[in-house]
Amino acid sequence: MSEEAIVPAYMLHPLPDAVTDRQAAVLEAAAVALHALRRGRVRAGDTVAVAGAGPIGLLIAQLARIAGARRGIVSDVSTTRLALARDLGATDIVNATDQDLANVADGVDVAFEAVGLPSTFDAALASVRKGGRAVLVGLSNRPMTLDGFDIVNRELELIASVGYQNIYPDLIGMIASGLFDPSRIVTREIPLTDAVTDGKESCHEF
Repeated sequence: MSEEAIVPAYMLHPLPDAVTDRQAAVLEAAAVALHALRRGRVRAGDTVAVAGAGPIGLLIAQLARIAGARRGIVSDVSTTRLALARDLGATDIVNATDQDLANVADGVDVAFEAVGLPSTFDAALASVRKGGRAVLVGLSNRPMTLDGFDIVNRELELIASVGYQNIYPDLIGMIASGLFDPSRIVTREIPLTDAVTDGKESCHEF
């Protein structure tokens, strides 16, 4: 909320004119999503599930389709977010209030947990095929329970992903070239003067 800030030079990345302010506003979230996608080694033809359609989950789903995933399944409890996931390329949407992600996914190559709740953690693991990968992105301060027998028996690969490393140059290039538009997750713009009353205090409405 400051007009000026001092940060280490390595944190600064010049933006070409082809990257809009709207896109730049969600660059950090997009960097987290791209790093997670790379950690999960998503390849063309893969099937992908995303548990959680918040900003990070939506961006992961969008990037997975750009990477060539033939099927992208997104699960959430919000119909608004699920509708946006469909607009961003999800082939299947799962309302977690009355549907089971694992039943719809039926054995995906890679699943991303983007919430940080025990329930979505379990759903993501259950949706993965034998020999598949589960990428844990959501931050949680709650204990998670692992079924060691199931993980070993299905030879699952558990991968953690936090933040990003050496991501911004590639990400900015993808956006500048028109390959990826992270601003598609933006639902509205709020003036800085109204950031507290119309922004922070109402963010739970989406």
